[in-house]
Formats: sequence, C-alpha cells, structure tokens
Amino acid sequence: MRALFRKRQNGERGVAFTELLITMPLLTITMLASVDIGRLIYFNQVATDLSREAANLVSRGATPQATFAATLLADEPLDLVADGGIVISQVRRRDVNDDTPWIFQQDKTGGLEEFASKVGAVNQAANIPYVESLEPGVTIMAVEIVHSFDPIFDLTGFGLALYPNVVYDAAFF
Repeated sequence: MRALFRKRQNGERGVAFTELLITMPLLTITMLASVDIGRLIYFNQVATDLSREAANLVSRGATPQATFAATLLADEPLDLVADGGIVISQVRRRDVNDDTPWIFQQDKTGGLEEFASKVGAVNQAANIPYVESLEPGVTIMAVEIVHSFDPIFDLTGFGLALYPNVVYDAAFF
C-alpha cells in the first residue's frame, strides 16, 4: 500500500513540474511587460506634469527660452535635450473678421527636431481640442512635450508590440 502511495505522489510531482514549464514563459513575459508598462505610465505622468508647468509659466509671461530652461531643469528622468522635445505655440484669432484659432509663433527645442507639432505649424489653423473659434483678445499658449520611449525588455520578438514609440502630452493655457 505504501509503494502505491509513493508512486502516485511522484506522478503528481511530474504533473506539477510540467504545468510550471508550460506557464513559466507566460509568467516571465507578463513580469517583463509589467516593468515596462510601469515605466511608460511614469514617463507619461512626468510628461504631463512638465507640459502643464511649462504652459503655466509661458502663459504668465515667461519667454519661451526661460520656459525651455526651467522645463529642462525639471525633466528628470526624461532627457528632453537628447531624446525628446518641447514645442511652444502661441495661438490667437486669425484676424478681426476670422475667429479661427491660428498659430502665430512657434518655438522648439530638444533632440527630436523632426517631431511635427500636433497643434499645427506657424501660419496654419491650430488643432486645439474643443476649440473651434476664439474671442477677440484671447491668446492660448500650447506646450507639447514629446519623448521617445525605449522599453527595457523588447517583446517584439514574441510578436508583442505593446508600447508606443513616443510619450506625448500637451497642455493649453
């Protein structure tokens, strides 16, 4: 009777080990992906904070150069000089008779010079969420923060393209 019990226990050990071998790759991928998802959320929050603070500064009269300097001092853990960028756009009415939001001035800095502003380009209509027209005398300052995102654990080899290439946020004051 004892020998039968031992045999059964050894058989159960083999099943448990087989189940572990089957689930281990999935558990490993889940763990690695969660590390990078956490980093992505953190970088996104930093970009959101930076864009809001920069927009607040520039809307209160700071020059774009002073705003760039203050933002770059606070950009840790992002490195906007090497792997990111800041775009500051000044938006007003197109003219007295046309209330279309229009970009009159735009300043850029950072390592992603090829980044095209999602707000628009100088001398073009501005793309500002929920704003289709502006009252006379209203100026909107838009600040965009962009940073490239490189995951620590590249899971594309497993057919998983989970992460965006850039972290982006915009603030409007």
